[in-house]
Amino acid sequence: MAEQYRRFKQEYRRLYKQLKPKNEALMQAMADYLSESELKEEERMEIQCKLAKKLCQAQAKGQTAEQALGRDFKGICDMYIQLGKKKSAAEKQWEKIQGCLVGLMALVVLEMFFTGTWRGLLDFSVKTPITQGFVLSAILIMGFAWGLMKILDRKTTGLSRKKQTWRKIGVVAGCTVLWALIVLAKWLLKQRVLCWVNAWIPVAVVVVLWGAAAVAKKHS
Repeated sequence: MAEQYRRFKQEYRRLYKQLKPKNEALMQAMADYLSESELKEEERMEIQCKLAKKLCQAQAKGQTAEQALGRDFKGICDMYIQLGKKKSAAEKQWEKIQGCLVGLMALVVLEMFFTGTWRGLLDFSVKTPITQGFVLSAILIMGFAWGLMKILDRKTTGLSRKKQTWRKIGVVAGCTVLWALIVLAKWLLKQRVLCWVNAWIPVAVVVVLWGAAAVAKKHS
């Protein structure tokens, strides 16, 4: 599946670069619309390749996008979405878990800089403290990442430009508040050490969990 996705992605990029500005903007709009569907990633990329190829062929013949795809661009995307393979419920949940783990990895890296542990990473015996601040921050960022993934899953195509703008502002504001709370928690609870562990263990744990989630998603 991963190899198939990479092949379609490379082909799509090649075709996309050949499009004229007007068709390029149209293709980008259709790609954005398809990305908000529940299509499997490789299926979505294959559909984008088909659409881009039709636009390229129309260009070569001196035809318009309307002549190649018809006037209802949304309709043709909906047709492909209806006929295409969808993500299973389990696959979507594993994607959310992967997103949470990416947030946790960012927190682990931040913790290494916060404690100065990063200076001794090449010494594989260096230890880092696990503080109450880190545990509280991990809970905050995992919860926020899960919520953010659910928000981003919601379709925005039907929303007005004003509502989409407010949605983006809300996400940015939420991220800002989250990191402010994390920094505050670290500062207030930095002296409350629960234990000391090898600095590479938190990194290894997150990487292994992310890999396990990727495998589970692939077989879901």
